[in-house]
Amino acid sequence: TLGYDRVAGEYVDTWIDNMGTGILIMRGTCSDDGKVITMTGEHMDPATKEKIQAKSVTTFDDNGNYLIEMWNLMPDGSRFKSMELAYTRK
Repeated sequence: TLGYDRVAGEYVDTWIDNMGTGILIMRGTCSDDGKVITMTGEHMDPATKEKIQAKSVTTFDDNGNYLIEMWNLMPDGSRFKSMELAYTRK
């Protein structure tokens, strides 16, 4: 789910999938043109049971399509792209 928290003044996203029992909660901001929402958060790695820092970028185009990309921060400081979803409006 993705929504705008008017009290906090930020976007909030929750992500639940079938690879683990945890919920990823991310918070962030939108670009001035309203086309890119960038968020960060953390979740538990179901394999290692360690916390992982995550970043997501959602990009909207002028035709109602959007792209969600997500990265995890690795122990060496690099980012691993863990997901990419492309939504196409019918």
